[in-house]
Amino acid sequence: MADTKSPDSSEEAKKSQKTAESGLTEAEGKKLGDDLLITCIVIAVVLAAGMFVTVLAVWNYAAVGLLWGLGCLAIGCLGGFIFGIPRVPPTPDDAKKPGANASSLGEVPAALGINTNLNEISDWLTKILVGLGLVQLRKVPDYVQRAGYYVGCGLGHNAQAAAGIIIFYLGLGFVSGYVLTRMFLSPAFYLADKGTAHGLGTLWARINWIGAEMRDSAKLGDILNAAYEDLQDKKIPRDAAQRYIDALQKFRNDPRWALHRRLHIQLGVLYKKVGDLDTAIDILTGFINRKKERGEIDIHTADALYNRACYYALQFAHSGNLARKAMALADLKASLNISPPNREVAKTDEDFTSLKDDQEFKAIVGTA
Repeated sequence: MADTKSPDSSEEAKKSQKTAESGLTEAEGKKLGDDLLITCIVIAVVLAAGMFVTVLAVWNYAAVGLLWGLGCLAIGCLGGFIFGIPRVPPTPDDAKKPGANASSLGEVPAALGINTNLNEISDWLTKILVGLGLVQLRKVPDYVQRAGYYVGCGLGHNAQAAAGIIIFYLGLGFVSGYVLTRMFLSPAFYLADKGTAHGLGTLWARINWIGAEMRDSAKLGDILNAAYEDLQDKKIPRDAAQRYIDALQKFRNDPRWALHRRLHIQLGVLYKKVGDLDTAIDILTGFINRKKERGEIDIHTADALYNRACYYALQFAHSGNLARKAMALADLKASLNISPPNREVAKTDEDFTSLKDDQEFKAIVGTA
């Protein structure tokens, strides 16, 4: 009995897949989005209130006060970002010894991976800032007073307001940077890192695939070249021809080489050498049919038709079968219509010896 699935179960499967991809359930993802929106609204309200108070405190120097405030806000956000950057857990590749590389196909090598320099920098800076802060903790009020005096020079010598601007905007910036980094950038980093890892795996698999294609293509070319050279010697041993056939048949059975002209024509010639014209014809017929299915009626199709015509002509010479003669003439005519230069070859081709005196053959090749 065939398994059936209701739309509800399909919907549940999709939700489960999304949960596995993001690490959150649908409800958790919605809550995270709502919390992020509320947090942004709260920060925006507090920032607007702070800017309003800043303008009131230094009315005659409002522009300068806001510039200092926004500058402190940016520095605070940077500090919060540094403290809030999520850590990337060590991968199995980190445990490998130096110099270890991937060896199996499809495995991403240790040289490729997610760049964690920012995490390391964040870790170093966090430790440095916390260490310096603890050591210099007693001097913080003095530093704030000096900074207030310096900034206050541009605010009508209002050091108290300047100190308040520095503390407020630095604090708001730090909290905002930290909270938004944890709530927004952490999930974003997770998804980005996951996508990067997937992309690297896909890229490496593609590189391996291209390498395998190149190796197989080179191997096929070597076999075809060797077979062609040996076929120039008409006394090539039958067992040697059979070895070439066995090697080339492995490629012919691979869909990647289904439209490889030279492979199919060379196989046909080899089968002709071992006296198996039927198989030679079958090989070329399959090639021609696949070309026609793709609408590729080109010189490769013409060459396959020409060779099949030769094999039909040889069968006619051996058996006197008129049906084979008709097939040979039909293939030859079709080949010459696609590739007229084959006409000159046909005039002197020994495979057509049995048709030399045939009027239709003479008309086709132009010797009538």
